Amino acid sequence: MIELAPAWFPKSQHVLRTPFIKVTNGRIAAAPSSSDTRQPPARRDVTQVYVNLSVADCRTPVLARFGMQQARGPGTMAIIEYETQGKIAVVTMNNAENKQNPEFAAGMLSALDQAEADKSIKAMVITSSDEKNWSQGVDLNFLNAALKEQRHDDIKGFMCGMNEVFSRLLLAPFPVIAAINGHAFGNGAMLACACDFRFMRSDRGYFCFPEVDICIPFLPGMIAFVKTAVPYHLFNDMKLTGRRVGAPELEKHYVIEAACTDAQETFDKAMEFAATFDKARGIFGEHKRRLHGHILDVMENEDKPLIEALKLMA
Repeated sequence: MIELAPAWFPKSQHVLRTPFIKVTNGRIAAAPSSSDTRQPPARRDVTQVYVNLSVADCRTPVLARFGMQQARGPGTMAIIEYETQGKIAVVTMNNAENKQNPEFAAGMLSALDQAEADKSIKAMVITSSDEKNWSQGVDLNFLNAALKEQRHDDIKGFMCGMNEVFSRLLLAPFPVIAAINGHAFGNGAMLACACDFRFMRSDRGYFCFPEVDICIPFLPGMIAFVKTAVPYHLFNDMKLTGRRVGAPELEKHYVIEAACTDAQETFDKAMEFAATFDKARGIFGEHKRRLHGHILDVMENEDKPLIEALKLMA
């Protein structure tokens, strides 16, 4: 067992103690569970600390902010991995379809906490370790179970948690780049739209808003920030039809920077683009605050009453 000082998690007041952490040659990483045979994607030239932590071990302070339940059981696999490559923070969603639930929100917020606390970070890239999926959106198993069991506070906590993820991405004082190496559906597509830039593979994966087919209306804040990433005519089409769109069409409409050959090229191009940034955080953050301030107002004044009233289905 080792200890990590609270500085690793600036909003936590607790020293982290976990048997699932190992240190090898100065590198900190989570020890995989005995049943876990998956390996994270290869990374080159990792020069700083790599952190891969179990939700059950370290997310409690973040979960508590939204009244979320802590993941249970030893050996819980990390759903979000954080590492740095030079001045770039690399966030890897590591839970297959990467469906969003309270633990997902907490993991993303923890990654953002770490990147913002490290003043050397100049850009962030968000990717997935899954071969087919970037993020398939809301975890409907969690949502339906919570509705059935009338765990309304859990639902409200999750929705507020994801809204904080979106708002933190919109205001991050460095560029956030989505390396979309698979399907991005629903809240997954919205997560990509909350990023500043996007790259997507052409050989596999679709970008889709299926809410019209599963009877879940967009929150007003979601509409506001998706419109900053997707031209209105295309967003109107996708939102009302639910059709799937591939990388070539997204590139044509400037939703993504480039339609890439495959997953590896998607990651490589995102990293190359991230490496071009060396902006001062003060001006970069202020630009984003002025660009997106109206969206934060919508989230605060329109989203919160709908979440509180649980007007989340139609």
